[in-house]
Amino acid sequence: MAICGSPDKPLVIGDVELTCYVLDDGTRVLTQASFLQALGRHRRANTRSGSAIPPILQGRAIAPFIPDDVLAKARPITFKLPNGGRASGYNAELLPAICEIYLQARDAKASPYQQLHVARQAEVLVRGLARVGIIALVDEATGYQEVQQRDALARILEELWLRSCSHGCVLFRTSTTRSCFG
Repeated sequence: MAICGSPDKPLVIGDVELTCYVLDDGTRVLTQASFLQALGRHRRANTRSGSAIPPILQGRAIAPFIPDDVLAKARPITFKLPNGGRASGYNAELLPAICEIYLQARDAKASPYQQLHVARQAEVLVRGLARVGIIALVDEATGYQEVQQRDALARILEELWLRSCSHGCVLFRTSTTRSCFG
């Protein structure tokens, strides 16, 4: 069951809104739609019926780059929302791991042209998450997290995202099919 989170309080990175929750066991979850949108993919994955591969990892180009440990952790998590509804999502810790999969496929020149925007979006996410990660660790070690504003890390990540897209590209929008590097 989700104990924290709400669709009206998403993690915002540029124009991408990641609906996130913390479950009662401490698991941080991104909704499936948010996870896919963060990568520049459609919020509803084209799933292959009967496939053992979760929707976030489906694609022939990335299949050779999926480690077994990521595949094992990438099962959708169905959980109860604070309002009583149900949702499906993925462990938030998978986002950088799945970004790495798309980057490995791109670097091996295995990504088809239609998926290159996903790899570019993954690269921006990994860089932004790394920068925010070190800031969060320093803040925790120094105690600064107690005095900073509640959404300070989200604002830093959004600023990094916007800066990376300042060279004439457009951020992925939930209502259109434009990508960050379109």
